[in-house]
Amino acid sequence: MEMLQRSDRRGLEKMVVEEPRAIRYLLGRLWDSEERVRRNAAEALGSAAAAHPALGTEILRRAMWALNDESAMNGAYMLPVIGEIGFCKP
Repeated sequence: MEMLQRSDRRGLEKMVVEEPRAIRYLLGRLWDSEERVRRNAAEALGSAAAAHPALGTEILRRAMWALNDESAMNGAYMLPVIGEIGFCKP
């Protein structure tokens, strides 16, 4: 959480490359009350998708589900992740 609040992009990128399990935590931070935390989590998830393509596919699958009416979620918070993945791993 500290790295997300400090906007430590390099630290976050290193963390998701070395420890892919961090995506679970980052996905949860997409609904944080602070916009900066949400933005940094989305950027880190884009880096994770670039480093681990199979995880990127899973992140996109979850994003599409969140956007689905049946999920009963606010999928709007997943849109920055989709953009970051497209930017980092077109």
